[in-house]
Amino acid sequence: DFGRIIWLTPLREMGTLDALISLFANSYHPVYYRPFTNLVFYVLRQVVGLNAEYYYLSSIILHFASCVVFFYLVRELADQQRVKGSFFPIVATLLFTVNPRHVEAVSYIHDNENVICGLFFFLGLFLFIRYCKSQREAYLAFSAISYMFSLFGKEMGVTLPLVCFVYYGFVFATDFSIKEIYRDRVVRKSIGAFASVMILYMLLRYNGLGLLIG
Repeated sequence: DFGRIIWLTPLREMGTLDALISLFANSYHPVYYRPFTNLVFYVLRQVVGLNAEYYYLSSIILHFASCVVFFYLVRELADQQRVKGSFFPIVATLLFTVNPRHVEAVSYIHDNENVICGLFFFLGLFLFIRYCKSQREAYLAFSAISYMFSLFGKEMGVTLPLVCFVYYGFVFATDFSIKEIYRDRVVRKSIGAFASVMILYMLLRYNGLGLLIG
């Protein structure tokens, strides 16, 4: 865990604004571009030094933030399937809170990248569902921003648009054929939003890491 933090040592010689810009302009890792993990480590190093308990506490706080978003996501999914009441979302969230399947994401300090990615993945899907229901483009914009933030946590966030489109195809689309779905206004706008985010992310990644695929 400390290896990741030591790589960020040059940031301590910069001003705060320059350090924040550098976190997104450089990977500070030979094969990964995950600026939000580096951002958390940078802030903690500046505030609490190398006191490991606070790094672990930050992972727990991020996990509970994910659990809150997870609850609202599950409740949204349940409402869409006409499952009334909060019993199912509460039980699902409690199970996820106690054992989120990949426990090391919380118990290992350096694995906060998984929690960050999951937090914004859940939020992006929640906002996309709200967009599908309301047709308000603000929801799509914030879903796309969440997609970018999920990618800043870990590359696995790249799968969010696929999950969104599959969900839309099964729940909202009247015809599940690819041709008809593409004609859908929601799908076209969503493709534009998510593709724009992906292009921007790949440019930032290439600039910081020097690799498109690492």
